[in-house]
Amino acid sequence: VLGVLGGQQGGTGPLAAEAEALADRIIVMRSGQIQAQGHLEEIKQASGVHRVTTFSASPGSHSPDALTASAPGATVDVQSFHGRDHIHLQWNDPAAAERFRRTLEAAGALPQDFLERAPTLEKCYLALVRAESQAAA
Repeated sequence: VLGVLGGQQGGTGPLAAEAEALADRIIVMRSGQIQAQGHLEEIKQASGVHRVTTFSASPGSHSPDALTASAPGATVDVQSFHGRDHIHLQWNDPAAAERFRRTLEAAGALPQDFLERAPTLEKCYLALVRAESQAAA
């Protein structure tokens, strides 16, 4: 339902937050096939996303290739808007996320808006449907 009601490109829209807060069980489907089902924590486990790190930086200061090299085990996404690069790292290993943060701290390069958190249902849903898309390709 999230993908169908969320609009184009498999988006989830505002329903993901509502489902995360209210649903006892969740089923993630893609092309009529169940990708994952269970309680929220089971969906998070199935997605492989255990931590999410976000921060912003000056445009071009963090290339996706350099971030991938310095953040092994993370899926890297860099989007530019409002004159800043917005960096999103999805970690399948929470210890790797912690090492990345410590490395930035030790170098005195931890951004002020650096944020670590558990993944949302939306992030897990997108990871599940993208993984299936990449496996089919």
